[in-house]
Amino acid sequence: IQILDDSEDGTRTVVDDACAEWRERGVVCNVLRVNKMLRGKARRTKAAALEYGRTRTAADFITVLDADAVPGQDYLEKIIPYFYDERGERRSEIAVVQPSVGFRNAKQNFLTMHQAFKEEAETVVGNRAYVRAFGCVLKAGNGATWSAAALRAVGGWDQSLIAL
Repeated sequence: IQILDDSEDGTRTVVDDACAEWRERGVVCNVLRVNKMLRGKARRTKAAALEYGRTRTAADFITVLDADAVPGQDYLEKIIPYFYDERGERRSEIAVVQPSVGFRNAKQNFLTMHQAFKEEAETVVGNRAYVRAFGCVLKAGNGATWSAAALRAVGGWDQSLIAL
């Protein structure tokens, strides 16, 4: 687990404590303070932080989860098989797997219902537009799992991007 933390408040303690818990379970967990790395740079973008983290891992796969994401315990067990064929060999043509993202509190009140509906509608309409324009669907944000080899092949995340 690699956590890219740009917080400058009490969140740091929460992140450090959570990482320590994972380490006690035998999981490799590291925190990279990206705000220090990006300080003074012209762009402090998500893409710049992701690229910084990408260059500091030997992982075969990189999953991007926003701080408010709550994936299931079997999340990676469900996602990683898409990168392999039925013989268990890597499918080099698969660079990213982007699952649907749901909202745990979608039915909590009118505001959360509206927000969930809006996100779902934008995803459906956006996916259709991508298919028509490019022949594929791509909405690689929260929850996306990337092949590290594919990211290396294209030179990593473009740090000049404003949004990713």
